Amino acid sequence: MTIELAVWTVMVLLVIQTGLLVSMTISKWRLIGKSQRLAKNRAELLPDFMDYISNETTYLPRLPANRHVRRDVTEWILEELSDRTSNEQERNRITQAAEELLAADYEQVLNRGDWSARVNALYLIEDFRMGSLRDAVYARYQIVMNHDDEETRQCLRTMAALQDDRAVAEICARTDLSVQLIKDLLNRVQEDQLAACLTEERLERLPEKTLATVLAYYGETGATRFLPTVEKYLTDARKEVRLKALKSLVDYQYISDPKKLAPFFDSDYWEERMYAAKVTGAAIINEHADKVTSLMEDPVWWVRYAAAEAVKSLDHGQETLNEIAAASTDPFARDMANRMLTMKG
Repeated sequence: MTIELAVWTVMVLLVIQTGLLVSMTISKWRLIGKSQRLAKNRAELLPDFMDYISNETTYLPRLPANRHVRRDVTEWILEELSDRTSNEQERNRITQAAEELLAADYEQVLNRGDWSARVNALYLIEDFRMGSLRDAVYARYQIVMNHDDEETRQCLRTMAALQDDRAVAEICARTDLSVQLIKDLLNRVQEDQLAACLTEERLERLPEKTLATVLAYYGETGATRFLPTVEKYLTDARKEVRLKALKSLVDYQYISDPKKLAPFFDSDYWEERMYAAKVTGAAIINEHADKVTSLMEDPVWWVRYAAAEAVKSLDHGQETLNEIAAASTDPFARDMANRMLTMKG
């Protein structure tokens, strides 16, 4: 009886294993067949889409009847064409195609799709610049805004990329956004839009971290329209804000009035003394040569290094460094001058 039971158990397990193997084989062949059909559809339709995007025809190609296949093929082709072109007219045609062929599907996904499908749709809405879905994206954001996850962050990125004023409003209102996310959003907002949204009144109400990030971003863009705002915050009561304004001026390589920099050479904060030297070197402010030279005797290494770099950038900088290396009574200044003189570049 025991032997018969063992035989039957083995047979049942063999049948189950065989069934699983057959099922897996069938599934695999179905996937292969589906992939081959999708590849065939993509290859056949790509030239027609290229004609539409290049404006050689005004008609979109006829797509497969199956909704899921149609969306998959359209997404793949439009992403492929987006990667291939930087022409603004062609980018606009890609947006038109996406609006006509994908907008309804994406709105439905945002309302009823699972998490991964929603996040993927948000990425593609941004890539295809689908402005018609601004309100749908914002509606989704309102649902998930208190979640600390990628969907919330991508909602904000997509809103910013679509030039939705509400994205800038969220930058201003929220205190929990990371510096990197704030920069991601600012990078997506067009300069004119940013200038219109971030008024002086609005900037004054920003949380400290957000304001500091905005000031640093202004310098990174190099947009001169923001320079007066950056210089205004050199006198702010908050140290971190002043530092970001100084850092921004290093990126600008300019300050409208060098006298605005003078107080920082004697600051109690070594970071401000360091940035005073950096701005002097970046903007080549020769009238501050004596002040920046004196900083080569500063007790903080980073200040001395920034000062030596600045001296080297100014008129007669090489000669000044040689004099300090040979005759300074301060051993730290002599060491830094020698270091700078022996550095390449």
